[in-house]
Amino acid sequence: MEQCELIPHINYRVIDRVIKKILESPTLAIVELIANAWDAGATKVEINWPIGEGSFFSILDNGQGMTKDEFQQRWIEIGYNRLQVQGKSVSFLYNNKEHTRLTFGRNGIGKFAAFCFGSKFKVITSKNGLKHTFLVYRNYSDTFFSAKLEDVCETSEIGTQIHSLEPFQKKVPAAFVSQQIAERFLFDPLFSVRVNQEIVSFGSIPEGQIDKREIVVRSNCVIDMYIIKRNETDRTLRFSGIAWHVNGRLVGQSSWGSLSDEKLLDGRTVNARQYAIVLKANCLADVVLHDWSGFDVEDDLYKEALGAVRNEINLFLSQLTEDSRIEKMNIVKKHANLKLRRLGALSNQQWCNFVEETISKCPSIKMSDLIKLGDMLLNLQLSQGKYAILNILSQLQPGEWDKLGSILNEWTIDMAKEVLDEIQLRLTLIDELRQRLSDRDSLEVQDIQPVLEKALWIFGPEFESIQFTSNQTIASVFAKMKGIKVKGVSKNRPDFVLLEDGAASFYSADDFGDDYHEIGLKQLLIVELKAPSVAIGREEKNQPAKYVDEFKSRGLISEETKVTAFVLGSNKQKSLSLDPMVEGFFVTRVMLFHTLLKRAESRLFNLRTKVQGAPFLQRNNVLAAC
Repeated sequence: MEQCELIPHINYRVIDRVIKKILESPTLAIVELIANAWDAGATKVEINWPIGEGSFFSILDNGQGMTKDEFQQRWIEIGYNRLQVQGKSVSFLYNNKEHTRLTFGRNGIGKFAAFCFGSKFKVITSKNGLKHTFLVYRNYSDTFFSAKLEDVCETSEIGTQIHSLEPFQKKVPAAFVSQQIAERFLFDPLFSVRVNQEIVSFGSIPEGQIDKREIVVRSNCVIDMYIIKRNETDRTLRFSGIAWHVNGRLVGQSSWGSLSDEKLLDGRTVNARQYAIVLKANCLADVVLHDWSGFDVEDDLYKEALGAVRNEINLFLSQLTEDSRIEKMNIVKKHANLKLRRLGALSNQQWCNFVEETISKCPSIKMSDLIKLGDMLLNLQLSQGKYAILNILSQLQPGEWDKLGSILNEWTIDMAKEVLDEIQLRLTLIDELRQRLSDRDSLEVQDIQPVLEKALWIFGPEFESIQFTSNQTIASVFAKMKGIKVKGVSKNRPDFVLLEDGAASFYSADDFGDDYHEIGLKQLLIVELKAPSVAIGREEKNQPAKYVDEFKSRGLISEETKVTAFVLGSNKQKSLSLDPMVEGFFVTRVMLFHTLLKRAESRLFNLRTKVQGAPFLQRNNVLAAC
């Protein structure tokens, strides 16, 4: 079977949709074409804007121009990646000095802007002593447009020209175009634009959209601040931010973070994309760095200027967002109304001050997050342990905040507390047991028995059930059995029987019939502790069997009652096997204390080694015994 390669085609309508806004908006189109001139290293742009019927559009720049191959790559290739091929900056000469600026272009879309002014135009571009003239026209095919070389000649010029070959039909005043350009391209004084021979300047912006303020730093240092507002909000920040001008030259780059490391506006906000601020600071000429990338931040004059400018800009931003802040504050208050009524006057005012400051310093915070923050603070103020909570939270590192957020996403507070309380209880019991078992000379089995009662889970998962309780009846019978050397029965805990060589306790779970009435004991757990002086031998291991026979003969348990006996001690006779002794439903196990502790640790997945620094363990001083 013959194989063939299938090559996909892009329908021109797809491209049309991608660049639709550029094709329909003359102001957006001219901005894109000027941005192309900027990216080409131009310092001058001349625009001939149509002012009547039958007039044509053209734009000329003195940028680097293009060779034939470069035109083919940058214009003919749809989706040309400027960053990958040319980088994110461009170098150019101004007054015989080399300068560098960051570029705007990313994905080669700007070239389509020329089609806004006609479906056919010429591109005349000069570089390396050659001038190439290309005819570019829409073809409404898979490639959207076509281009062909019409002429090549020698020249001493550099730069690129675009001349529309069709009259421009849309009526857009040249003054409005100049305004749109001024609002976006005045941040760099080394870049000038003329529209119909008129230079674009601050005067091109209507009074209502430009605010000029004087900032007096010292008697010999006054900075002019121009605040420019655009009617249309740009999609990006490339024409926004703060620009410093010194002696007609841009210092650093324009951005909202150009005041040291402080970012005055979040780029995601509408205001950040709608406003630009130009600072003419000729008095700072002596503190500009040699490469014009910034100022000497250690200079006293610059520090004073920076502080004065920051205060003025913050004042402007505060005035700008005042109505929005009031609206946000009212919404948060409405949601918190019921809880606010429970606060005293002082606490109420503190809450309001905190929320207002948050709105002021974090203008981009979402309304939903602001409501949650206000509610959290209210709950904190209404809680009894608020100061302790704040102290703990203040010590969290950034990574710990992330982990806390992850926990709260997966668990409710009540669920987490219930689980952690149980883990804390069990870890505390293990360390208490370890502490009491660690000193052989002072070991008293009657002190260990109460701890074991709260730690039946150590013996197996089947003993964790709340149905297992101390059986005082069996303990009482056991204390009166023949052959049992009883030392006494605790008055406080009659379910513990003290023996001459240790202590015994009994725990049982009831059995129920089909009618849900008790019919006896389903399971019995016997825990017998031997004193340190006793080495567990065969006799001690066999003793529980005698107890079980006696209980059966007295009708306390049946043949079906499952009985498990643990004989615990510090040591055993060498000949004694630790294998369990099994007789029907009866099992006897001998276990040394250190094995018991290891078993407890393993049942908690050895958590104790991972949380040795836990406050509850430190408070109990249990680690000192390890």
